[in-house]
Amino acid sequence: SGTVDTMKISSRAKLNSPEGIAVDSEGDIYIADWGNHRVLVLDSNGREKMSFGNRGRNQNENAGDSARLLFPKRIVIEEDSDLPDNRRQKHILVCDRLGVHKFDERGRYLDSPALFESSTEEGYEITIDGYGPGSRLTIHSFSPAAKPVRYTSKVSE
Repeated sequence: SGTVDTMKISSRAKLNSPEGIAVDSEGDIYIADWGNHRVLVLDSNGREKMSFGNRGRNQNENAGDSARLLFPKRIVIEEDSDLPDNRRQKHILVCDRLGVHKFDERGRYLDSPALFESSTEEGYEITIDGYGPGSRLTIHSFSPAAKPVRYTSKVSE
């Protein structure tokens, strides 16, 4: 039997029904804050680094804009540290009631590998296996209304 450590979260805004959590290779913690329609990013000590997202719908013509989310529930991080100039690139993928959305590490919208027609459909989950170019992102479809999705993880785009 093991022990469970707890962490006090230092954030200006309170969490409202956190649903999903992911940790990147640097130990930063990403929380899908369902009721606040945002992603909260904490350092490994629980201090807030940033948050992004406002209630709304992402559309591909909004690429580069601030994140819009509707009840985010799952989150994964895809990373690539094997870039030629030794920099690290990170993408954050969030599953909400409107689909699966991809953001850069500053929370700017990039694209949506999967979109729903209405906010009442909840049929996608996301998982990632590995880091960098060899990582595999899988978008699972559980709803009869969900369209089949094929997505290839390409961090270094």
